[in-house]
Amino acid sequence: MDKQGQTANKSGKGREEYIRNLIRERGVPTMTNAAYKKLKSKPEEVWITNPDYKSIYGHNGRSDGLLIKDSVPRLRLEQKNQNVAGSVDEKMPYM
Repeated sequence: MDKQGQTANKSGKGREEYIRNLIRERGVPTMTNAAYKKLKSKPEEVWITNPDYKSIYGHNGRSDGLLIKDSVPRLRLEQKNQNVAGSVDEKMPYM
């Protein structure tokens, strides 16, 4: 029997792959955060997986993806799964 965390992780990975495929279909290259940081010349447009960021509380964090367009961060994606009672807005204030 799957534990709740395992199920959420499987569905989250599926959604992440779905988003990456949509991005690729539109011709946007994708790369990991580590690969992006190593580049000397940054691309004009790229989808970065698991990029790091500094939370509003000063903590280091990672989101699911970041779209860079015209060399400017345009969209940061963070997916959350809500399978239990509680307020989903409590999961997001750290971004």
